[in-house]
Amino acid sequence: MDRSGSDNRIRGQRWLVVLTLMAQIALIIACVMSTRPDLNWKERNRHHRQYEELSVAMRNGHLWLEEVPPDSLQEMDNPYDYLARCEQGYLSGDDYLSDTSYYKGHYYVYFGIVPELLLFLPCILLTGHVLPTWAAVLLCACLYSAGLYFFLHQLCRIYFRNTGTGILLLLDWAMFGATQTLFIAHYASVYTMPLIAGMMCGVFGLSFWLKASGENRLGKMSRRYLLAGSVLTALVIGCRPQMAILVFLAFPIFGKQIREGKFFRLTKESVLNTLCVIGPWLILGGLFLWYNAVRFEDPLEFGVRYLLTVTDMTNVRPELKRIPVGIYFHLLQPMHFTSEFPFVRGVNTALPGTEGLYIEPLTGGFFAINLIALPGLLLPLLRLWRNGGNGGTQNKNVWQMGSVSLLSAAVLTLLDILMAGISQRYQADYAFLYMLASLVVILSLYESCGNGERKETGECKRANIRKGSITAVLTALTILCVCLNILITLSEDMYFSVKSLNPEGFEWIQKLFCS
Repeated sequence: MDRSGSDNRIRGQRWLVVLTLMAQIALIIACVMSTRPDLNWKERNRHHRQYEELSVAMRNGHLWLEEVPPDSLQEMDNPYDYLARCEQGYLSGDDYLSDTSYYKGHYYVYFGIVPELLLFLPCILLTGHVLPTWAAVLLCACLYSAGLYFFLHQLCRIYFRNTGTGILLLLDWAMFGATQTLFIAHYASVYTMPLIAGMMCGVFGLSFWLKASGENRLGKMSRRYLLAGSVLTALVIGCRPQMAILVFLAFPIFGKQIREGKFFRLTKESVLNTLCVIGPWLILGGLFLWYNAVRFEDPLEFGVRYLLTVTDMTNVRPELKRIPVGIYFHLLQPMHFTSEFPFVRGVNTALPGTEGLYIEPLTGGFFAINLIALPGLLLPLLRLWRNGGNGGTQNKNVWQMGSVSLLSAAVLTLLDILMAGISQRYQADYAFLYMLASLVVILSLYESCGNGERKETGECKRANIRKGSITAVLTALTILCVCLNILITLSEDMYFSVKSLNPEGFEWIQKLFCS
């Protein structure tokens, strides 16, 4: 009977996982389709079809887009000057492709090449038809959702073995909401394609690294998982280069193995392990640098300098004075609530200090929207965990993982402020890393309560009360996080507003919320 009850419990837990994934995929599909009520297979805006057009160009044997820039653009002294380009276009009647890189008479795709190689090019080669960007975003978002559970399962299997399925799924929902999954799905376009592709590759890559690290308890790490993790994390460079900072998580993940001499030593096992981790980064990184050199004659130029956008990127220089206002908008800006559906409006970004800073519509800072990420900021104060606490080496490793994650997130925030600007979608660059630091704190607190056995003792009863309190707070914060991120996708102040593109659908959703 005990065995039967255990089997039923495991079966029920698996169904909960499946239902969670199905619910998340349903939300992703709803967000993508909410602005495409006619299921239009083709992108509306010309410059949003860059990946589709690049697949045609690559099939024809070159890396520049097929569309030839007009002579008026090629004759300009500085084609990257937005105002001069607008004036020239008005006088000549010519139209220029926006948000593409222009170099020596050709348009190039600035966005990362990996989505093209993984999805768009194979599609046109195999079927003869181009893959619409929104469909590629939808696919990657669904895979990322599955990858989140895979990652959390591996994390808890190694570091937090007393974590129950209920807590694991709560944290899965929190990560799903806080890492901009729904906003990216709603915004499904060339702008979010490299983001979600990088997030997908990154989460699976880290999961495989964790799986390889966990197998070390059996005596030997699996090199196939090491290699898979390294290939996937290296692919992040070709999606969103700055997100590749997650590679530094390899040091805490393999911290125990490094100390045991299974990396960076002159032994056969150590050399093979090290090559499995470093090799893909060297090979793929070299290929990405070659790709840049072929296009722009500079291996370190990804196309930012030659971007045809609202800012002359050839003259952009990082300004440290932007950091305070940038931190405020990226992380701390309170949300603007109203009494009318969808209850969330855009915030005022026209504040002193934002002059010359690229700004898109914003509904709030990352921590203001995702309160569940705030515990991660407490990580530097938990010196007991840093020193190992009662958990020994494993506890020390996970503290280091959270610390590296928090530091990497801070670096990405500063890079976005100095090099990119302010945008709701930019929060996806660092959201996963801030949330990982928060997970380390939350799960460590939960783990410190014990496994709840021998409930007749007073200490275990108190432990269960503490665990119950943590669960209640975690549940409330997770629900708040997911609900706010859903409402953000419905805000009429954001790009691709559901209200403007699908008024009937917006009205139906409004009745659903306000009936």
